[in-house]
Amino acid sequence: MIELISVSKEINDKYLLKDINLKIRKGDKIGIVGPIGSGKTTLLRVILDIYNVTKGEVNIKNIESKDIGFMPSNKGLYGELTVLENIELCTSLNLFNTKEFLELSKKIEIIEYLNKKVKYTSRGIQQKVALLIALSNNPKLVVLDEPISNLDMEARISIINFLTEYVKDRTLIITSDNLNDIQELCDKVVFIKEGKINIDDFIYNIIDEFSNGEIEIYFLRPLNNSIKEILKKEFINIEISFNSIKFNKRDIELNFILKRILELNLDILEIRRDSIKESKINN
Repeated sequence: MIELISVSKEINDKYLLKDINLKIRKGDKIGIVGPIGSGKTTLLRVILDIYNVTKGEVNIKNIESKDIGFMPSNKGLYGELTVLENIELCTSLNLFNTKEFLELSKKIEIIEYLNKKVKYTSRGIQQKVALLIALSNNPKLVVLDEPISNLDMEARISIINFLTEYVKDRTLIITSDNLNDIQELCDKVVFIKEGKINIDDFIYNIIDEFSNGEIEIYFLRPLNNSIKEILKKEFINIEISFNSIKFNKRDIELNFILKRILELNLDILEIRRDSIKESKINN
């Protein structure tokens, strides 16, 4: 579908990408991860043919511009316009019927904000609006530049849950400066630093090699003292805070502790698996 062969990109006598080799096949879910200024956005712009390359080849097969949905890191929304007016303005060239629009608005949880001015909505809602605009042409290839950066936990979970379902039969390229934010969406991850790809591998291989084995479970409500005492008594080597527990999968079987959590009628907000320290990868 997309192949980059020995690609380099130079701007103002500075190489932003250096000798990049990358293959993206139909149905792949690719995460591009790296620190600020590492070349993530430049790589996306090369893939999308926004930038010409200085060296190398970019081969794109069986996909046209109308098949691509792109969400840039800069949302570009108009604060004085309503959510609906922004959507109508930005999707005027797309074939987007009313039924599909309403269904997507419900799924992405913005339908109640359609008549509200963007400047009076939260960052999470604005990010969802930008995401809906990117998906308005029902794309085969979804390209998202840091869609959940600087969002609160509730907004991140909402967007991740939506995307998990939406991209099942599509190709996804998503960037982030934190792998833990997007690992649930990806089957492959590319780590980029100073314009060079350090690692290009399947997510499960990266987790096995670089994970510290930690699992964190966050709960909807604070844990009371009696629940904390039960968990401390039944599970050794467990860290308990006011609304979460942390343990190592080498010490405690996840399914076993989940069973006990259900028995205690605790509502889980989020499970974070295998917190990967990217310093290990980038060193």
